[in-house]
Amino acid sequence: MREPSHDDITLELIVELETFELITALLEYAKTLEEMVIELRSQVNHLTPPGQSMPYADLYSDIFEIFYDYPAYERFKEAFEILDRE
Repeated sequence: MREPSHDDITLELIVELETFELITALLEYAKTLEEMVIELRSQVNHLTPPGQSMPYADLYSDIFEIFYDYPAYERFKEAFEILDRE
């Protein structure tokens, strides 16, 4: 069995980086969509006629998903942490 060459290791790192960049982009897009949903819910609440209960008393309910229990979470944990810091 041969040892991986420098080129093999570099190619593997490039693939890992590309995957990480994709995951990060998807997470950023998901965060943008979450913000849009919250804004739309807020607008719907403001359009609710007086005397009626607002349809979205909690603007943030049922929007966020947690991925901690996925086996690959640890592999991409840093991407999730970057998103949390923004």
